[in-house]
Amino acid sequence: MLCLISGIEEEATDRSIGQKEYDDLSEEYAKKQKLDEEVEELKKHLQIMPNDDDDVYTKATPLALKVPVVDYEIYTENNKPYYKIIRANGTHQLFLSFLSLIRSFYREDLEMLSQIVQDRFVSSKPKNFSDDFLLTTLK
Repeated sequence: MLCLISGIEEEATDRSIGQKEYDDLSEEYAKKQKLDEEVEELKKHLQIMPNDDDDVYTKATPLALKVPVVDYEIYTENNKPYYKIIRANGTHQLFLSFLSLIRSFYREDLEMLSQIVQDRFVSSKPKNFSDDFLLTTLK
């Protein structure tokens, strides 16, 4: 009889442990459900605002605004040769070195400048070192 009573007590304690686990799980489920409801409520009130104050700057030149190179001049000031690149819209850029000119040019601009230099020196020879340098470099 003692065995029967101890078996019933073990079964009762097993049920109480199972009941505690069930209660814990139901509490966790209730908390999760409440949290999900709060999230849904917040999503309803959430409004996405565009951020116009971002610091990202993209340098973009529309194709229609790229003005082709039409001429160049080499002039000397304070014993330094300057490359003056003249564009079709009348604007010009000055470059102190040929390297800076190459770095800032687009491929199409370099091809156009090369064509201008070659056309200029088809019938005549370069008069100074800078002209000769341009002719040999842009071939």
